[in-house]
Amino acid sequence: MASNIQHYIETAKLVTIERRRIDLNDLSGFILDYTDDFLLIAREYEFFMDGWMVLKRQAISELRSSEVNAYCKTILKQEGLLEDIAPGFAIDLSDFQQLFQSLKRQRDFVIVECESLDESIFLIGPIDRITQSQVAIRHFDGCGNWRDDACTIDYSDITAIQFGGNYIRLHQKYIVADQAT
Repeated sequence: MASNIQHYIETAKLVTIERRRIDLNDLSGFILDYTDDFLLIAREYEFFMDGWMVLKRQAISELRSSEVNAYCKTILKQEGLLEDIAPGFAIDLSDFQQLFQSLKRQRDFVIVECESLDESIFLIGPIDRITQSQVAIRHFDGCGNWRDDACTIDYSDITAIQFGGNYIRLHQKYIVADQAT
């Protein structure tokens, strides 16, 4: 898979990412970087570049780029949406601890997910604490109400980390603004 990943990076192909053991819905994006453990993508969603995701490589069942992906990339390019798809800051993918340190320095909200069928977890908010085996997220509910305590999740349970997307950006804009009043 590593040679395919490198090829997709070098040729800037839009790829479809399957994670059949986790989610029946495919993801689409441009691979920006990878390690043995992680894949960093600029996420494409319905002809819109929508932030970035870090995925566990072991959860990926297939990567492919088809004519449909090429067609979508053509539209994105014509719309001027591929000018700069990198996050604008360095993301250290050496391990979870370094990854979360990279994200915490930006002081932006993140989404941390455990997409298990048994007990899924969806946390959105700023990174509160980082340890060798866990991250704590100060999070809020679907109505924008902050929870009293940060929620801690083990690295081994995390399947996806998102940052910089529209959903996150708008929550951060309005929840932070609401807290000032």
